[in-house]
Amino acid sequence: MNRVTLYLSIVLIAGIFGGCANQQAPDGGPIDKIPPRVIECYPDSNTVNYKDNYFEFTFSKYVDKRAFKDALFISPTVDGVPDISWSGKTVTVTLTNGFKKAKTYNVSVGTDLVDLNNRNRMDKTYSLTFSTGEKIDKGVIEGTLYDSKPSGVMAYSYTITDTLNITKHLPDYVSQVGEKGDFRLNGAAPGKYRVFLIRDEFKDFLYHPETNMIGIPSYDLTLAESDSAIKGLHYMLTKIDTVKPRLSGAAMTDRYHIIASFTKEINDKLLSKTNFTIYDSTTNKSLSPVYGFKGKVKPAEYVLAVNQQLPDSNKIFLIARDFSDKIGNKTVYDYATLLVNTKPDTSAPFLFNTEPASRAIDQPLDTGKVTFSFDDGFNFDTLKNYISLIDTQKNNIPIGISKIDDASFSVSAKQKLKSHLTYSIKFPFDKAADIAGNKIDSLYEYKFTTINELDNTGIHGRILNSDAKKNPLLVLMNTETPSIAYTAKIEKDSLFNFDKIKPGKYKLMCYYDLDGNGAYNYGNPNPFIPSEPFMILSEIITAPARWAVTDVVLDVAGMK
Repeated sequence: MNRVTLYLSIVLIAGIFGGCANQQAPDGGPIDKIPPRVIECYPDSNTVNYKDNYFEFTFSKYVDKRAFKDALFISPTVDGVPDISWSGKTVTVTLTNGFKKAKTYNVSVGTDLVDLNNRNRMDKTYSLTFSTGEKIDKGVIEGTLYDSKPSGVMAYSYTITDTLNITKHLPDYVSQVGEKGDFRLNGAAPGKYRVFLIRDEFKDFLYHPETNMIGIPSYDLTLAESDSAIKGLHYMLTKIDTVKPRLSGAAMTDRYHIIASFTKEINDKLLSKTNFTIYDSTTNKSLSPVYGFKGKVKPAEYVLAVNQQLPDSNKIFLIARDFSDKIGNKTVYDYATLLVNTKPDTSAPFLFNTEPASRAIDQPLDTGKVTFSFDDGFNFDTLKNYISLIDTQKNNIPIGISKIDDASFSVSAKQKLKSHLTYSIKFPFDKAADIAGNKIDSLYEYKFTTINELDNTGIHGRILNSDAKKNPLLVLMNTETPSIAYTAKIEKDSLFNFDKIKPGKYKLMCYYDLDGNGAYNYGNPNPFIPSEPFMILSEIITAPARWAVTDVVLDVAGMK
């Protein structure tokens, strides 16, 4: 039997191996929230020269038999299909072909196991280690997964080879992450290993990029006889997408506007009208769009505007070049047949979104940045000279105006704004006419109020044992509002300072920005690229208003 068949047999054995009567718990009383646990096992842990062909577990309560099959893992692999039989709360697993000689085995029961009555999960993986030889391999690998739902994620350890591919190769050692994010792999022999954490949806012990979340290690491990325990591994899960986007269609909504449709969401920040060409194969002529913008369309769509009527009797194509998805998968060239429309455009540009929303409060004092998004393109150079920022005393504030695309722009102050004061951004709508000349004859006003500086707070402290050569960066993450995050660098004498932050509860993370892009790199499994090392302070920092938190200490000695 090959290894795939063997692993599948462990987790997918049919219910024919069970045989005891229905297990019932008495009615009444408080709801049982106690997780099941192993109270006895055979053989005893760390037994050597083991000769039998079976092992047993006795649980503290009746457990779900099918869930046990999903939670049982044997490392290294065994030959044959295990026979599973039950007697009350005790399960016996028999290997018809026995165990291999002179091998250390680790049998684990993971957190997929639930009790029969209230479906309480095992809170951590239970491991039984024994050897069929004269010694126990003492290799231990421990780590932590930082995730909101860590329970059930698999820990897979692979012997490193030149051909290792986790989409095709099965792991050598298997365990499961507990509800607190901890995992432990026991009984590993001396050697070089690469440990991945995988949310294995198919339970087939293989990594499927299109389905599975994965945690990628920041370095490979070497277990030696003299140093058989490696602890303090840290992981975060990510989804690795290697599929390039495609241009799936192109259609005109009227004689001026084209909607380009892609197979997935495109990074529109790197997209503009210059990425597109309209090609008429009948006349062998090309046309460039006048405007390109995101507008108010679906995530995988982009809008173009042309100022010439396209003949609906000709064969016309939309060509797209050098476009990529949100994670960087890039397509150099693609095209689609363009469906021509001759209907006139009679709708004026509509301001459908501002960020933050109008009448916003607690705007930052440094810029008061506001983004304006229209559903149609216009000549930005015509509008920008009419945009103004004023305070309640009608004082004009110097501003910076940045074009995002041909239908959106941002406005920010060039000087620090005053605390707890209302400001207005004004501009005339009629200066934002679309390509067909449609416009609205009115004056627009956007109001916002700056934050009360007295309500700000700060978090200050020290990072210990960091390596300045590896470019350490700090991230302060609000636990209640994930969109609120602050970044900082380590200053002189290992100090850090987060000033003028919103009150709340925060997690503090430090990572080595090895690629220097200012964002955390999760790595890649194949070809293998290690993730950037990180560490997260175990305690949540509570930052009250008007009172800075000081003396926060994060020791990153284990981060490498």
